[in-house]
Amino acid sequence: MPRNVPVEPDYSGPGAGAERRVWQALQALPEDAVVISQYRVLDDRGVLREADFVVLIPGVGVGVVEVKGGLVWTIDGEWISRDGRGVDHSIKDPMWQAQKAGFTIRSFVVGQAVRWPAWVPVVVLPDTTLPRGFAPADSDRKDWIDGLDDLAARLSAAIYTGDSPNIDKLTAVLETRLPKPPAHAVAELATDRADLITRDQYAILRAVRTNDRILVTGGPGTGKTWLALEHARQETLRGARVAVLCYNRGLAVHLQRRALAWPEDQRPALIGTLHEVAVDWTGTEVPADADSEFWDALPAKLQAAAGGVEDRFDLVIVDEAQDFREEWWPAVLSLLEDPEAGPLVAFGDEDQELYGRGVWGLPAFEVTLEENIRNTVQIAEVLQQVTGEDQKCRGATGPEPMFLPCAEDAVLDVADQAVQALLRDGQYRPGDIAVLTTHRRHPEHSRRLVELGPLGFADSLVGTDEVAYCTVKGFKGLERPAVVLAVNGFHEEAERENLLRVGVSRACHQLVVVGMGEGE
Repeated sequence: MPRNVPVEPDYSGPGAGAERRVWQALQALPEDAVVISQYRVLDDRGVLREADFVVLIPGVGVGVVEVKGGLVWTIDGEWISRDGRGVDHSIKDPMWQAQKAGFTIRSFVVGQAVRWPAWVPVVVLPDTTLPRGFAPADSDRKDWIDGLDDLAARLSAAIYTGDSPNIDKLTAVLETRLPKPPAHAVAELATDRADLITRDQYAILRAVRTNDRILVTGGPGTGKTWLALEHARQETLRGARVAVLCYNRGLAVHLQRRALAWPEDQRPALIGTLHEVAVDWTGTEVPADADSEFWDALPAKLQAAAGGVEDRFDLVIVDEAQDFREEWWPAVLSLLEDPEAGPLVAFGDEDQELYGRGVWGLPAFEVTLEENIRNTVQIAEVLQQVTGEDQKCRGATGPEPMFLPCAEDAVLDVADQAVQALLRDGQYRPGDIAVLTTHRRHPEHSRRLVELGPLGFADSLVGTDEVAYCTVKGFKGLERPAVVLAVNGFHEEAERENLLRVGVSRACHQLVVVGMGEGE
């Protein structure tokens, strides 16, 4: 899939169906290509010229594309289009339109002191089959593309010049003429794009689902949580009784709310934390002063009680599996109808392991996800600086991360100022933003925890219209379009890399790091 500018064009208007179909066909272009849609620019006489598409392909060239839907033909130099109702319309010469738009765009780019490479005007006629003898007088036959079959390949061949464009510079200068939508709208479209890519990844699970035990590993942003939930949905549709487990209450709420958007027959039988299941199945009362000793004893109680439960599960899926202690896995398996051989699929990243648990001895067929699709390219680059590991990124292009160095005792104040800056001019909404601390809680985090209680606080992290305040650990598995990462120290220096890795990767679109400079 190429980079699209804008991420998803508006083709809701009358007569835009042909352009929409061409745009969809262009999604088969390589991911290093750029497709700019509905590009408008004034020529030197003040006449508005529009290119339906400007296509930039590294190593190939630049194409300026005019689309004409309906049945199109020419008689004695006059161009005619017949719409879906059978009505004929006189239209401008489409190649002339592509040429005029291209020359105007070239003049604008050159005027910005950026080189405009050799380029090719192209006409795409999605509903027309050109006659065998069609021979345009002022252009090459290859520059007229009829139909949509293999459009991406045919367009690439048509615009090949050998004069490779500087994609970044050209895109940057062309984008200056485009209207800027609010950042939160861009972030939403980028999330939709990531969901589409993750659906492609699901083919991996389909290929290995005959294995009883599967471990799916991958770094930050590789789409593990989406795949876990999608696998649960697909297996539920096949008639399986499925349980989805995790450790963090906030992540459980997020998964539950995602599933509620599906038809009832697609929802897993259970989504929750292992400890919630243990409390429910054992009938244990949770004391007001429940401590870690109480919670740590619950999985063993669950294992002992599970044998007496009739409605156990055909499949158990665990998200953020690295958070599960080794001694908890027998309790997880006890939820299966067949604890010895029943299917278990675990999703996790041992490099995001924040609780000192190390659970990777589970015998399973391992699948590794290697592409970051949830974070922008810019955020993925910061992740590489933190971890020192290369990771291919297929995410959208986004704003540059911001680094606000300051003294440790000023981190929270500067973080609050960063939130106000993100909210300014409606670029982000409160519900788009999370403030995450690496050490002590933000005062607002503490206030909400007292007011709402632990469970109510965890619920408040998901799907609300307020800025979220949490620690990095408490926000594991969750994400927001904009994250202010407040680096206010570490409990132990050994936690530093993992906390930064997890904190940075919670941002889908805009990252602000407070308390550290770039490259620290």
